[in-house]
Amino acid sequence: MLPLYRSPPVIASSAVAFIVLLVLGFFPLVGGPGYESSLVCGLLLPSLAAVAAAFFSKVPDTQPSEVFVRSIENALLLSTVALLTTLLHGLRVGFCDASTGITLFLLGPAVGAVMGACWGFVVGQVMPSLGSRRLRNILLIMLSLLGPALGVGISLIRFYTSPMVFAYDPFFGFFSGTLYDTNVTDNLVTLLTYRAGSACSIIAVGSAAFLFHRSESGRLHFSKQRHPGVLWLSVATTMTSVILNIEGSRLGHWQTANTISNALGASLFDDRCELIYPRSVDHELAKLLLRDCSTQLYEVKTALEIDSAPRIRVYMFHSPEQKRMLTGAGRTSVAKPWRKEVYVHLDEYPHPILGHELAHVLAGTWARGPFSVAGRLGGWWPDPGLIEGIAVAASPDDDVLTPHHWSSAMLKLDVLPSLDTVFALGFLNKNSSMAYTVAGAFVQWIADRHGMQAIRRWYAGERLEEVAHDSLQNLEEAWRNDLRQVTLSEAELAYAKARFDRPGVFQRRCPHTVDALNDEGQVLASQGDCSTAMLRFGQALKLDPVHPRTRMNQASCAQRSLGFAEAKGQWKAIEDDTMLPDTTRYRANEALADLYFMQGQAAKADEIYTSLLDRYVNEDALRTLDVKLRGTRSPYEGRAIRALLLGDGSPDPRLAFTLLGKWIVEAPADGLPAYLAGRNLMNARAWMAAAESLDWALERDLHEPRIMREALRLRIIVACAVGDVATARKVMTRWKAQPELQEVRWRVLERRLGACVKQ
Repeated sequence: MLPLYRSPPVIASSAVAFIVLLVLGFFPLVGGPGYESSLVCGLLLPSLAAVAAAFFSKVPDTQPSEVFVRSIENALLLSTVALLTTLLHGLRVGFCDASTGITLFLLGPAVGAVMGACWGFVVGQVMPSLGSRRLRNILLIMLSLLGPALGVGISLIRFYTSPMVFAYDPFFGFFSGTLYDTNVTDNLVTLLTYRAGSACSIIAVGSAAFLFHRSESGRLHFSKQRHPGVLWLSVATTMTSVILNIEGSRLGHWQTANTISNALGASLFDDRCELIYPRSVDHELAKLLLRDCSTQLYEVKTALEIDSAPRIRVYMFHSPEQKRMLTGAGRTSVAKPWRKEVYVHLDEYPHPILGHELAHVLAGTWARGPFSVAGRLGGWWPDPGLIEGIAVAASPDDDVLTPHHWSSAMLKLDVLPSLDTVFALGFLNKNSSMAYTVAGAFVQWIADRHGMQAIRRWYAGERLEEVAHDSLQNLEEAWRNDLRQVTLSEAELAYAKARFDRPGVFQRRCPHTVDALNDEGQVLASQGDCSTAMLRFGQALKLDPVHPRTRMNQASCAQRSLGFAEAKGQWKAIEDDTMLPDTTRYRANEALADLYFMQGQAAKADEIYTSLLDRYVNEDALRTLDVKLRGTRSPYEGRAIRALLLGDGSPDPRLAFTLLGKWIVEAPADGLPAYLAGRNLMNARAWMAAAESLDWALERDLHEPRIMREALRLRIIVACAVGDVATARKVMTRWKAQPELQEVRWRVLERRLGACVKQ
C-alpha cells in the first residue's frame, strides 16, 4: 500500500470533507463545534470513509488486516480534518461550548466515520472480481453508500412507525428531535451507551479482519495462524453489540408505541379519543382528561367542518422531561397525523395545547401522501405555514388579542413577514410566535372570505391561487388592507414589538448552550443552590449578553445568593437597558417593586405597581398588579398577599393559606381572600373546595373588575371539571356580560369547554 498521505482515496475523501465543511460552516449554527455541525459531519464523513475503505480493498497483494487498519487510519484522518475545519470556523465566529461540541463530534461523526470505514471494508472484501473495472467501481461506491443510507432509512422508518422524533444511528450518531427544543445536549449519557454498542461492532469487525487471509488467487480463507482469543473476542463483541441493540428501548436508544405505552402504563378510551397516560394519575383525573380530549376534538372538528373524524390516540406524559426521554420532544408538543396520534404532557384543565395538536390530525384527513400533511408532492415537500396556520385558526390561544390583531400590530411595526416566506420552508427561520400567528391569521382570513372548503382544497394540495381565484400577491395586499383598518393602543403595539421583534433560533447566538445553561441554572435554583445557578447564568450571559431570559434568571437568583442590594442593582440594570424589549424592562420594574414590597417599603412598591398599570396589556399581569396593590395599601392584607405571591424570595403556601383563612374570618365582606384560596385550590385540582371558595368570593365584593372576571372564568372551569353543566352555563352568561371582557377570551374558552358552556 502507498503511504497514507499519497493514497488517492485518502486524498480525495479528505479534500471533499474539507471543501464541503468549509462552505457549510458559513451557514447559521454550523460554524464551530456543536450539535448542527456534528449532524452535518455525521451525514458526510461515514459515507466518505466507507467509499475510501471499499477502494482500499482493490490494492493488490493486501491482506484484510492491512486493509482494515488503513480504513481506520483514513476514518480518523477524515475526522481530524473535519474537526480542524470546524474549529477554524469556531475561531472565526466564536465558540459556544467547545468541550461539549467536541464531545458531540467525537461520539457522533468521529465514531460514525469509523463505523463507515468498517462497512466499506466489509463491502470491499466481499465484492467479487468483475470483468468490468468501471462496473466494479460503480458497485463499490453504491454499496459503500448503502450502509449510511440504510441507517438514515431505518431512522426514518422508526420516525414514521412510532412516536419517536429522535434518532440514534451507527453512522450519523444522534438527531435530537424537534426544532423548537433548543436544549439538545441532555442526552450525552444515552449517546455514550449507544456508542458502546458501536465500539463493540468496530472491535468485532476488526477482530474478524485478523481471522482471514487472502490467497494469491484472491479468495478469502481462515488464517492458519489465527489466535483463538481473537475469534472469541470477535464473537463476544458481536454478541454484546446485538444485546445492546435489542435492549435499546431500556437504554433510551429507540422506542415503539408499545414500549412507550408500557412506560406510561394506563389507558382509557371513548368514541373520539384513546388516552395513554401515566399510571400515577388517579382514575378520576384520567376520566377528566379523556373528557377534555373528547370535547376539544368535537369542537375542532366542528370548526374545520369535518363530518366524520377518526379516533385519535393521545399520549399524555407526566412532564416535558418524560416526554423528552420517550419521544425526543420536550417542551414542544407534537402530532403525527398519519398515525392519528398526538404527544402532550399534563397541564391545566382545559388543556391549552391539546386542541392545536388535534387540529393537525384532523386536518390531515384532507391531505394526500403518506404523512397526511399539507405541501407539494403529496406532502413530501411540506408547507409548515399552512400546517401550523390551520391549527392556530382551528384552536386559537387564550390571548389578549386575536391572530388578526397581532398581525395588524406587526404590520404597523413594519415586521410583518411576506406570505411567500411564511407559507414555505422559510417559516422555520422565523421567530416561532411570529410565524405561527401570521399563518393562523391568514388561514382564518381565507376561510372567512372563501369558506372552509377552500382551505380544505388548499390543504389537499391545490394551489392557493386556484382555490381563491387570485394571485398570492393580490390576496396578500387585500389582507394587509384589512389589517390596516384595525385600531390598536400604544401599549398593545409595545407588547407586540416585544413579542415578535426577536430572533428565531437560527439568528440567536449559541441558542443550545445558552438554553442548556439556563435550564440547568433554573433546576439548581429550584433546589436552593442559587450560588451555582448564578455561575450558570453568568456563563450564558458571556455567550449572549442581551438574552432576556438569562438576565431575568440571574437577577431572580441574586436576591437569595447575594442579598437585596445586589438584586435591586441587577433589576435596575435590566430596567435601564434600552437594548432589551420593553416588556422585559417592565417585568424588571415590577420585580424591583416586589423587593420593596418584601422589605416593607409599601409606598415605593405602590408607586411602581401603579405606573405599570398603563404599560401592561396582558390581563393576567394586570390582575396580579391589582392584587399586589391591595397588599401595598393594607398592611394586614399585604402580609397574606406577600406570602402567597412572593414570600422571602419564593412563595410560602402554608403561611399564605393560614393568613388567608384569618382574613376570610375577620373580613367576611371581602371576596379577595376566598378568590385567592379558590384559585390555588383549583391549580391543585381540588375542584369541590375550589368551587366553595370561588362561590364565597363571587357573593362578596371583589373590588377590581379584572379580579371579578377571572373569578367567574375559574368558576366556569371548576363547574365543567366536576360536570356541573347548569352552574357552568349560568356563570358563563354572567361572565360574557362583564364590561371590558374581550370577545376572544370567552370564545376560546367556549371552544375548549364545548357543550358544558354552550346554551
